[in-house]
Amino acid sequence: MQVDHVVTVQDAWASGLWQQSSRAEKRISYCSDPQVLQASDEDSNEAKGAGMDWDASSSPVWLPANNSWHCDYMAKRVYIKHKYQLTMSQTEKIQTVSLLTQCPAR
Repeated sequence: MQVDHVVTVQDAWASGLWQQSSRAEKRISYCSDPQVLQASDEDSNEAKGAGMDWDASSSPVWLPANNSWHCDYMAKRVYIKHKYQLTMSQTEKIQTVSLLTQCPAR
């Protein structure tokens, strides 16, 4: 069992966590925030890598192999990106909206 950041530290950093020295406390809290962390098996965590393919023309966000968890996973990414004021690329937004509009309402 491993501990994984839903939005990887590399993705968070590239999405704005690096900005301004005043965000230093946010960077520290991000890395240990229980809402950002989740248990993961080694194979999934290794497959995820950076969690993003910034060169992808579509579907840049890594998704878990278990399709039934795609909606929850993507919703959690959105929550984390919003909570930490992180940006999304245009292709990331398109993939996110496309996937979430297919999810059942709760």
